[in-house]
Amino acid sequence: MKSFLFVLSLLLIVPFSLFSQYGNMSLTFKAFDNNTNLPLLTDSILIINQDKDCDTVLYGSDELYIEWTDGIDEKISSDDFAVGINRANPFKGTTAFVVSIKKRSSITTSYYDATGSKLKELKYNLPAGLHSFSVSAGKPGLYFVVINNGSLSRTLKLINIETGNTYGIAYSGQSGEQKMLKNTTGDGIFEFYPGDSLSYTVFSNGYEPLTITDAPSEDSVYDFQMKPNLIDFTADTTSGYVPLSVQFYGITNMNIQSWHWDFGDGTTSDLQNPAHIYMEQSTYYTVELKVIDDENITHIVTKEGFIHTISDPASVNFTADVTAGFSPLTVHFTGYANFQVNYWQWSFGDGQTANVQNPTVEFIYPGVYTVTLEVFSNNGSVSETKENYIHIGSCPPVMQDNDGNTYETILIGNQCWMKSNINVGTRIDKEETGSNNAVIEKYCYNDDEDNCDEYGGFYNYNETMQYYFVPGSRGLCPDGWHIPTDNEWYQLSTYLGGDVVAGGKMKEEGYEHWKEPNTGATNSSDFTALGSGFLWHFAGIDFTYLSKKEDTFFRSSDYGTSSFHLWYGDDSFGPQTSDPDFGYSVRCIKDIE
Repeated sequence: MKSFLFVLSLLLIVPFSLFSQYGNMSLTFKAFDNNTNLPLLTDSILIINQDKDCDTVLYGSDELYIEWTDGIDEKISSDDFAVGINRANPFKGTTAFVVSIKKRSSITTSYYDATGSKLKELKYNLPAGLHSFSVSAGKPGLYFVVINNGSLSRTLKLINIETGNTYGIAYSGQSGEQKMLKNTTGDGIFEFYPGDSLSYTVFSNGYEPLTITDAPSEDSVYDFQMKPNLIDFTADTTSGYVPLSVQFYGITNMNIQSWHWDFGDGTTSDLQNPAHIYMEQSTYYTVELKVIDDENITHIVTKEGFIHTISDPASVNFTADVTAGFSPLTVHFTGYANFQVNYWQWSFGDGQTANVQNPTVEFIYPGVYTVTLEVFSNNGSVSETKENYIHIGSCPPVMQDNDGNTYETILIGNQCWMKSNINVGTRIDKEETGSNNAVIEKYCYNDDEDNCDEYGGFYNYNETMQYYFVPGSRGLCPDGWHIPTDNEWYQLSTYLGGDVVAGGKMKEEGYEHWKEPNTGATNSSDFTALGSGFLWHFAGIDFTYLSKKEDTFFRSSDYGTSSFHLWYGDDSFGPQTSDPDFGYSVRCIKDIE
């Protein structure tokens, strides 16, 4: 693993001392695969000072070298090199920063997005003086610029809240006389003193992020045992008589956009947990699962000879394309037999019957139904019964939250959604974080209850889940409803035509609740999403309400950092990595009973 020095100078505001005392320490981070114990190359390391509410990020380095002082120093420890922001942050599309150097230096500026992907890099040989650089961002989000003079590095956190034309970084020239920049907390400086509580989060491609906390007072080495991202599958059975019915289950700890199965017999499925029937006797089948994660990376798992079919003199089976949903629900059944069939006889448990091999049935009434298929040949009949096979729920026209507020609902495909954002709980001010006190606590845009009445409340992840962090759990929703999972948001997007166009079908038309141009907004799904904005926060920066009529974010129950985003500037709808402390909108989705 390559190792570099990352030097970050620190200013602590304490009573003035004529003779300042200095100290330093080195923090070294090592990452290993927890199965093989082989060393890993880290993508980035996020370090948060929990006592002073500030942070820094290491890129391409596994060592942090820290200096501090017990007195006041108006300059950074290296008088040759300083960096500061001279235009707004957060910014709208473009911003700028300055680099101050006392002698001619080779300066490298590297531009990264929040995932650690490098967007641009510039290298210059610059004379002494104050030099300006401009930065532009194509979409809202968090970005980092790392400035290096060959021996020292500085990292700027930049937050874009409005769409720009492109991603770029450019040199704007030298401005006026050379001067050094004074470091303050407002400039984004990382403060530290021995004994401060630091959290370290290591990111490595293909592995789950891992966080540990310590209060270092001397040189320290930290070992991170990283768990690989999990993509796997299993089945309820792997061998049996034909026709063999197999229920497959896709397993992952990642955010997945799409699933694709190849069952090895020429058939496929795009469901996460498909059922399939194998007909060929005495055969071994290789099964392949291909998934695409939320960063458009493809992962493939192949299991050779996973399914083994055995010959049986007379057997029958069946599958359904969907086994749970809301009335009225259309279900396509497929019947299988390994012998010549003279007659098919179906009973669907609700009084309906059919006598074709592959019937289509509409279930009108809510309930749980047992399905039976009996087939007849010259040698008699064989039957297959599946108890409680079809589950039909009801999407009521309205629902009530835990405070008694009433909301309309909408059936979209096979999902029953609230038609507006939930507004439940007690309002707290933006500086408050809420607590596990059996009271649902919400934020309102600009701390104004009227905005909650119009746009719904904002909730951080803890309050959304009510401190029970299980995907698909009830959270702040009323009984019979739950916080949607990533897969349920993806299912909605897929039903509406995919993430490129689904947003337009979800956004309310016009400009009452969205800024122009409100691109592609038709609300053809009747989901009626509003541009509610959100409550934003980053370490060292005050909580701020942003982007009313420009953006809306919906919470997912899968992870504290998982959400889904709509924007006034296009008609897309897709996943967005976020912070658990941000205040986002919440929609509940109905349980299928």
